[in-house]
Amino acid sequence: MAANPLLLCHVPKTAGTALRHLVQAVAPDACFAYERQLSLVEPDLDFIARFRTSPSPSVVMGHFSFGVHRFLGVPPRYAIVLREPVSRVVSLYRYQLSLADSPFAAHFRRDRSLAGFVGSGVTEMTNNHMCRMVAGIAPDVGKVIQGSWLLDCALHNLERFFPLVGTHERLDRFVDVLRGELQWPEGTLPTKNVTPGEYPALDDAAMDLLLERNALDVALYAHVEKSLAAQRPSAPA
Repeated sequence: MAANPLLLCHVPKTAGTALRHLVQAVAPDACFAYERQLSLVEPDLDFIARFRTSPSPSVVMGHFSFGVHRFLGVPPRYAIVLREPVSRVVSLYRYQLSLADSPFAAHFRRDRSLAGFVGSGVTEMTNNHMCRMVAGIAPDVGKVIQGSWLLDCALHNLERFFPLVGTHERLDRFVDVLRGELQWPEGTLPTKNVTPGEYPALDDAAMDLLLERNALDVALYAHVEKSLAAQRPSAPA
């Protein structure tokens, strides 16, 4: 068992489901937290107590943000995969719209448009969500965050506490580095949770809204893309 587990943050709609299936296949000791057990607002204290009294896993993966290492009593050793922000939000919208039991079903009954979904503030996942997760900002539905302080905090944490960072568009490279870090066997990354159908056409107003609400994520993603492009193919992510 690893004494210092890797905390793998799964950002919604960044190929995390495929990565989760890979982790399940090659890391039988992995711990998963997808039911808000590690919510920064109201964590599951029973889950945390069990974790702290059990052998340490090699990986903890789930929908959680920076800061959960304090709950778990482990060093801040994180990994994350980011995605081009406009594509990520559009993919999130399409996926939620396709779900009969979406938590946003009531909103979609009133307004099924992409602009309505993003502009309503019905979920923080459409407003600089990647920066929020990396910075360790607790979800606050309806609150639009656009201040540069959020990006500064995210970049600070990324540089200090995220030894593994990748992108959806360079996922194979991230997985190769992850395998080397955790000494996993070679294998093929499956494709999972792909919403069928075509992407909606974005008019100027919808694109402007997406870019406005996710300007900090755009800057964060550009920073990571620039860093990855400057590295040798064999260099760590």
